[in-house]
Amino acid sequence: MPPFVRSEISRRFGLLALSIILACAVLVACGGGNDDKTEPTAAPQPTETLVVVPTALSGAPRIGEAVWTSVIQPETNAPIALAPKLTDTTIYAVFPIESLPAGSQLVASWFFNDTSLDALNSSMRIDQDRTTGWIEFHIERTGDEPWPDGEYEVVISDGTNELQRAVITIS
Repeated sequence: MPPFVRSEISRRFGLLALSIILACAVLVACGGGNDDKTEPTAAPQPTETLVVVPTALSGAPRIGEAVWTSVIQPETNAPIALAPKLTDTTIYAVFPIESLPAGSQLVASWFFNDTSLDALNSSMRIDQDRTTGWIEFHIERTGDEPWPDGEYEVVISDGTNELQRAVITIS
């Protein structure tokens, strides 16, 4: 083997050996060792727990779009039947609640074929803040005659501003 090849092999072997020795030294230096001089970890200090106090809702009442039905769940006002038919005695307009601050006043004004049904209008006052659930307004017919064909409309307002308007056609 020529001398320059031997010296190149020796140089590479020397660099490899030196790299291994340095890597071992670094690993030994980084090792934590298991001596008994380590400090015990301090117990966590208690922190103040924040108490979240609900604040009263503010702003205008907000309700979603009407769901028309002939039957509601009495405890929740949730709709549980299909849209009313001519033979049903009650027509419900049920609205999902988005935000009803306590003290809000809701007024339901009913119309049939664009004619006001003043005698069927109703209102309610909200006694506590509500952000979920359902609110319902309804009209009932008396007697055995079916609902007259036409458009039934309800307009829900806060007494001043219209909140929702919904129409159902019965034929």
